[in-house]
Amino acid sequence: MRLLAMSAAAANGRQTAFTMKLRDGLGKAILMALAAAVAALIALAPPFQGVASAHANLVRSQPAANSVLDASPKRVAIWFSETLEERFSEIQVLDGTGARVDVGDSSVDANDATLMSVGLPPLPNGAY
Repeated sequence: MRLLAMSAAAANGRQTAFTMKLRDGLGKAILMALAAAVAALIALAPPFQGVASAHANLVRSQPAANSVLDASPKRVAIWFSETLEERFSEIQVLDGTGARVDVGDSSVDANDATLMSVGLPPLPNGAY
């Protein structure tokens, strides 16, 4: 078996060719091993197709994004596309200057692990 590969010569920018000869028996053994490895990877792929991503996406919130309210809500609730792990999840509400204004009690809902909420004190008019 004869393998041919191209590589760029760094010194002069020209391409050079090199060859490698393998004895026919060894070449066939290498090809069989590669084929077996590829087949094993293909066979193992289906169990991993349903693996969840590492990040949940926002589905909706209450109050809704960009809403204008007459009064400050008592809580902000956000629903996500996947279940949340409370120890890795937190909601923070920030004012226009970046200062945190929530009461610091964000939690995942006991009955719906895709829902997280945080309490708010009475807030003045502004963008949050």
